[in-house]
Amino acid sequence: MGRPWIKLSTAMFDDEKIKLIELMPDGKAMLVIWLKLLCFAGKTDNEGVFRFTKEIPYNEEMFASIFGENINTVRLALQTFIKFGMMEKIEGTYALTNWTKYQSETAAIERAKEKKHERQKRWREKQKTLLLGTTSQKRDVSKTSPRPSTDVKETHTELEEEKELEEELDIEGTTSKNKNNCLAAAAAFNNTFSKTELLTRNHGKQSPVGVKTVDFYNKNVFPLSSSYERERLLDLADEYGDEWCIAACKEAIDHQARSIAYIDKVLRTWRAKGYKKIPDKKSAPVLDDQYNDIPF
Repeated sequence: MGRPWIKLSTAMFDDEKIKLIELMPDGKAMLVIWLKLLCFAGKTDNEGVFRFTKEIPYNEEMFASIFGENINTVRLALQTFIKFGMMEKIEGTYALTNWTKYQSETAAIERAKEKKHERQKRWREKQKTLLLGTTSQKRDVSKTSPRPSTDVKETHTELEEEKELEEELDIEGTTSKNKNNCLAAAAAFNNTFSKTELLTRNHGKQSPVGVKTVDFYNKNVFPLSSSYERERLLDLADEYGDEWCIAACKEAIDHQARSIAYIDKVLRTWRAKGYKKIPDKKSAPVLDDQYNDIPF
């Protein structure tokens, strides 16, 4: 369905890159295209990645047709945005560099919650299957004991406990600009997360994919301050796996770029280069720190 609105900074036209583009030939037309790209990214709601389908990315001709702009102007604008680090092109797919960073909070949190519920549902179904399989084995071993109902009841109880533990992780983070408030929120979030994770381990259940990534990021990259950040890391772990995500975290530490956006970029770059195994430090790409904030 897409988003009904996106966020724009009131300081957008004070940014040096925006000012430089405005002074270029067709600069004002390119800024109009930039605004149309932002609105289109909100409409398609694909985290700033422009794809018509999973197999077909949007190209210059498609943008020109949709925006009603001259193809040459669109092509020049896209090249300029990439050169200025406002966009990137990986495997023929255009994407906005800092979309997730600026268009987070309300809409992104809601989307992250939906993904979290889907992930938890899959995990609970998997655990239920394992538990029911264990129950079936018990029945085969001891056919004389009428204990199936007890086993099923215990299974149901354990699943309810899992649900309660997972719901405890759903802690809304703070967006306060006050440093002390942010640190306090981070400490509260981390304490709750550690407590819940410990309880899950004590119950003897297998941790879902992403826990290792979240734990490593929280302890080594930067303290988590919101549930949105945690869900973003879980989404990356879902897509790439814990091992690759932790390797990307180490890459971010090495290059002093301690952000989820940088980790995401490392993972996408590795995928675009077709790495089948985690590259060592000599072969891993050194990404430019293209995090000069572009106020959307």
